[in-house]
Amino acid sequence: FKGILNGEKEILSTMKKYDVLILPTYYEGEGYPGVIIEAYSIGLPVIATQWKSLPEIVEHKKTGFLVEPQNAKDLKRTIELFNTDNYAEMSKNASQYYHDNFQVNLVMDKVMKDIKNIK
Repeated sequence: FKGILNGEKEILSTMKKYDVLILPTYYEGEGYPGVIIEAYSIGLPVIATQWKSLPEIVEHKKTGFLVEPQNAKDLKRTIELFNTDNYAEMSKNASQYYHDNFQVNLVMDKVMKDIKNIK
Protein backbone atom coordinates (compact mmCIF):
# COMPACT_ATOMS: atom_id res chain seq x y z
CA PHE A 1 0.00 0.00 0.00
CA LYS A 2 1.17 3.48 -0.79
CA GLY A 3 -0.52 6.76 -0.11
CA ILE A 4 -2.34 8.78 2.49
CA LEU A 5 -5.45 7.52 4.23
CA ASN A 6 -7.89 9.91 5.83
CA GLY A 7 -9.58 9.11 9.09
CA GLU A 8 -9.59 6.08 11.35
CA LYS A 9 -12.34 4.33 9.40
CA GLU A 10 -10.39 4.45 6.13
CA ILE A 11 -7.14 3.44 7.86
CA LEU A 12 -8.63 0.41 9.63
CA SER A 13 -10.67 -0.77 6.63
CA THR A 14 -7.53 -0.64 4.48
CA MET A 15 -5.34 -2.39 7.07
CA LYS A 16 -7.90 -5.19 7.40
CA LYS A 17 -7.04 -6.19 3.82
CA TYR A 18 -3.48 -7.03 4.86
CA ASP A 19 -1.77 -9.57 7.10
CA VAL A 20 1.09 -7.46 8.48
CA LEU A 21 1.92 -3.78 8.86
CA ILE A 22 5.42 -3.05 7.54
CA LEU A 23 6.95 0.24 8.66
CA PRO A 24 10.59 0.31 7.49
CA THR A 25 11.17 3.91 8.53
CA TYR A 26 14.44 5.67 9.14
CA TYR A 27 12.92 9.15 9.11
CA GLU A 28 14.93 11.37 11.46
CA GLY A 29 11.82 13.03 12.89
CA GLU A 30 9.99 9.75 13.54
CA GLY A 31 8.06 9.78 16.75
CA TYR A 32 5.53 7.35 18.11
CA PRO A 33 3.63 6.21 15.00
CA GLY A 34 -0.07 5.83 15.71
CA VAL A 35 -0.41 3.46 12.76
CA ILE A 36 1.26 0.73 14.86
CA ILE A 37 -1.34 1.15 17.59
CA GLU A 38 -4.09 1.07 14.96
CA ALA A 39 -2.63 -2.14 13.55
CA TYR A 40 -2.55 -3.70 17.00
CA SER A 41 -6.19 -2.72 17.53
CA ILE A 42 -7.16 -5.16 14.77
CA GLY A 43 -4.61 -7.81 15.71
CA LEU A 44 -2.14 -7.00 12.94
CA PRO A 45 1.48 -7.88 13.74
CA VAL A 46 4.13 -5.31 12.77
CA ILE A 47 7.50 -5.37 11.09
CA ALA A 48 9.31 -2.12 11.89
CA THR A 49 12.82 -0.83 12.03
CA GLN A 50 14.94 -0.65 15.16
CA TRP A 51 14.64 3.10 14.99
CA LYS A 52 13.95 5.80 17.58
CA SER A 53 10.95 4.82 19.77
CA LEU A 54 9.74 1.89 17.66
CA PRO A 55 11.34 -0.80 19.86
CA GLU A 56 9.27 0.60 22.75
CA ILE A 57 6.04 -0.47 21.06
CA VAL A 58 7.07 -3.38 18.82
CA GLU A 59 8.11 -6.30 20.98
CA HIS A 60 10.50 -8.33 18.82
CA LYS A 61 9.19 -11.85 18.20
CA LYS A 62 6.12 -11.11 20.32
CA THR A 63 3.99 -8.47 18.56
CA GLY A 64 6.08 -8.52 15.40
CA PHE A 65 9.65 -8.20 14.28
CA LEU A 66 12.26 -5.44 14.34
CA VAL A 67 14.71 -5.06 11.46
CA GLU A 68 17.78 -2.95 10.81
CA PRO A 69 17.03 0.38 9.09
CA GLN A 70 17.84 0.57 5.38
CA ASN A 71 18.56 -3.16 5.17
CA ALA A 72 16.42 -4.69 2.41
CA LYS A 73 17.90 -8.17 2.91
CA ASP A 74 17.00 -8.13 6.61
CA LEU A 75 13.49 -6.94 5.76
CA LYS A 76 13.00 -9.69 3.15
CA ARG A 77 14.35 -12.37 5.50
CA THR A 78 12.07 -11.13 8.28
CA ILE A 79 8.96 -11.13 6.10
CA GLU A 80 9.72 -14.76 5.27
CA LEU A 81 9.90 -15.65 8.99
CA PHE A 82 6.12 -15.51 9.36
CA ASN A 83 4.37 -18.85 9.39
CA THR A 84 0.97 -20.14 10.50
CA ASP A 85 2.03 -20.72 14.10
CA ASN A 86 3.97 -17.55 14.87
CA TYR A 87 1.53 -15.37 12.94
CA ALA A 88 -1.43 -16.49 15.03
CA GLU A 89 0.52 -15.94 18.25
CA MET A 90 1.80 -12.51 17.21
CA SER A 91 -1.67 -11.46 16.11
CA LYS A 92 -3.04 -12.45 19.51
CA ASN A 93 -0.16 -10.65 21.27
CA ALA A 94 -0.66 -7.49 19.19
CA SER A 95 -4.33 -7.38 20.08
CA GLN A 96 -3.56 -8.03 23.74
CA TYR A 97 -0.92 -5.29 23.77
CA TYR A 98 -3.52 -2.85 22.45
CA HIS A 99 -6.11 -3.86 25.02
CA ASP A 100 -3.60 -3.74 27.87
CA ASN A 101 -2.17 -0.33 26.99
CA PHE A 102 -4.47 1.78 24.87
CA GLN A 103 -8.01 1.59 26.13
CA VAL A 104 -9.39 5.07 26.84
CA ASN A 105 -9.93 4.44 30.54
CA LEU A 106 -6.36 3.12 30.98
CA VAL A 107 -4.81 6.03 29.15
CA MET A 108 -6.91 8.58 31.01
CA ASP A 109 -6.05 7.02 34.37
CA LYS A 110 -2.33 7.28 33.53
CA VAL A 111 -2.69 10.86 32.32
CA MET A 112 -4.63 11.92 35.41
CA LYS A 113 -2.06 10.28 37.68
CA ASP A 114 0.76 12.11 35.89
CA ILE A 115 -1.09 15.42 36.11
CA LYS A 116 -1.69 14.97 39.83
CA ASN A 117 2.02 14.29 40.37
CA ILE A 118 3.19 17.50 38.67
CA LYS A 119 4.92 19.76 41.17
